[in-house]
Amino acid sequence: MKKLLTISGMACGSCGMRVKADLEALRGVKTVEVDAFRGTALVEAEEFSSVLVDRAIKKAGFTLVKIV
Repeated sequence: MKKLLTISGMACGSCGMRVKADLEALRGVKTVEVDAFRGTALVEAEEFSSVLVDRAIKKAGFTLVKIV
């Protein structure tokens, strides 16, 4: 399944790389595409836990706004 995340606080490529790394570390995640300038991440995963995704984004220093 694929989910589009809206994330606030990202402003550069390094921000996006931190979010990408923390999301990729979650169990079941297949791919992550982050666009720091738009504040989005497209996540493809076998299973999806909004709680774990929120924690991973907070760990990277940002805020999860919305999951679509």
